[in-house]
Amino acid sequence: MSEGATEPAVSYVTEEVRAFIGRASDTVVAVDEVELGAVRRFAQAIMDGDPNYWDAAAAAASRFGGPVTPPLYPLHAFRRAPETPDPLAAATEDPDYDGAGQGLAGRLGLPPLPLGLKRMLNGGNDVEIYAQARPGDRIQAHSRYLDIYQKEGRSGPLVFVIMETTYETTTGTRLLVSRQTQVWR
Repeated sequence: MSEGATEPAVSYVTEEVRAFIGRASDTVVAVDEVELGAVRRFAQAIMDGDPNYWDAAAAAASRFGGPVTPPLYPLHAFRRAPETPDPLAAATEDPDYDGAGQGLAGRLGLPPLPLGLKRMLNGGNDVEIYAQARPGDRIQAHSRYLDIYQKEGRSGPLVFVIMETTYETTTGTRLLVSRQTQVWR
């Protein structure tokens, strides 16, 4: 430790928390397979007018040979299954509930971290794209905790959680790898 630096008053990254580094989720499979209408609506929502996402004839004549999804579509392919609890229902019980909960970690099967911190923000994403999904594909993902560390911010301790999620089709085509940083305080 450099001269003048001090140890954080509270260390949230305990040995128990460090033990989560490398821990992986089971593979989670999207409820719905990729469907052309859903891809078109997604492309409209992100304001991307590329006809390869919605026009089968134009896409057939393209380098893709048929319709494909926008590259980041797999990040948004995991919807709530019918007859499952609404994750926002917790907001009626807890006025501090922000809808994120464990965020991506909880949604894709990683166990919650015993941090004792309530506020989380997205510290950024790094994405490597390998292929684009196609209508009829079913997307699956598996995640793991890559790193967890603490820094001291102006308003107190910040815990950085880096997770890596690999998205692929159920037939094994790798679509993308996303590394997300969460900042907890």
